[in-house]
Amino acid sequence: MIIKTKVTKITKQIPLTKEYFETTLKNYPTKKYFEKTLKKQIKSELKNYPTKLDLKRELVLYATKNDLYDLENRLGLRFDKLTDNIMQFKDDIVSMYLKIETETVSMKSLYDRHSGKIEAHELRITNLETKNI
Repeated sequence: MIIKTKVTKITKQIPLTKEYFETTLKNYPTKKYFEKTLKKQIKSELKNYPTKLDLKRELVLYATKNDLYDLENRLGLRFDKLTDNIMQFKDDIVSMYLKIETETVSMKSLYDRHSGKIEAHELRITNLETKNI
């Protein structure tokens, strides 16, 4: 079996000198430049950005009868789906309650059936313990 490996050349890294930092820092824009340009950009975007009131006006202006009917239908479907989910959840809770209730009734009847035997065993154990002491 032949294994092929890729040979990479190792390059010598240039040490970070003062001249290197000075030349790279000269190429970067200054803080004032960033502040001026960013402030201009933010101001222009804020001027062009519509306010919430403008958006509400546009929604009211462009809402047609069909759009309103569509919205009503979608909301109605969502409401119906939510009520179906709630009713299903209620049904699940009722079925869980009934299962728990049947389990408790069966455990109680089982205990009642064996309670006399349990008390008799406990009485025998106490009698044996008192005789041994």
